[in-house]
Amino acid sequence: MGEGVFKYLWEKGIVYKDAHHSHANTETIVGHATLATGAYPSIPGMVGNLWFDRARKRTVYNIEDANYHLLTPGGGVSASAEIDYTQAVAQSDGRSPNAIQTTTFSDELRAYSNGRSKVFGVSVKDRGAVSLAGHAGKAFWFSKTTGDFVTSSYYYDQYPGWVEDWNSKIWRSSGVVILYRKAIPRTSFRKKTYQDTFEIGDKCGLNLLTFLGSVCIV
Repeated sequence: MGEGVFKYLWEKGIVYKDAHHSHANTETIVGHATLATGAYPSIPGMVGNLWFDRARKRTVYNIEDANYHLLTPGGGVSASAEIDYTQAVAQSDGRSPNAIQTTTFSDELRAYSNGRSKVFGVSVKDRGAVSLAGHAGKAFWFSKTTGDFVTSSYYYDQYPGWVEDWNSKIWRSSGVVILYRKAIPRTSFRKKTYQDTFEIGDKCGLNLLTFLGSVCIV
């Protein structure tokens, strides 16, 4: 393990080798928010990746927020290519942490340091970045549609130069080709949603990750 953040955390931090936290449902936003807030899901309100909103009379995605649009045009979820069906439920490309009803570790860190701490959440999925960045941090996530790391107007009015440099110079020059191989036949999946996911991915050449050049599931 090299010098830097992870070695520092290993040597100076607290390492739990057999940790458990009793909460349900075991869905990603529930776990992220529980870790981020230290509270059971009912307190921050992140009870599932999706839930029925009685005020809007429809099922909503956990961090969708039409008030804060995506800064990258066309960088939202593609209903035809998205393999995570919960993200496709959102009726807007906007994202924010406003649905998280408590402060997070990141928020408390910013408050404790009087705003001097730098807090960034970066993830492949929007909900992973947004929940751990909290209300006071900055969040970036990966757009399968454009191949960029994107964010919403909740965090910035426009992208900082270093983000644009990263997106234009690093990812698009990688030239990587990824090949996914199914371990079991699609018919073995009990949920039809997962079968449909692989049917989408079977169309080799589908532009799931544009910067990779080619992504196929075989």
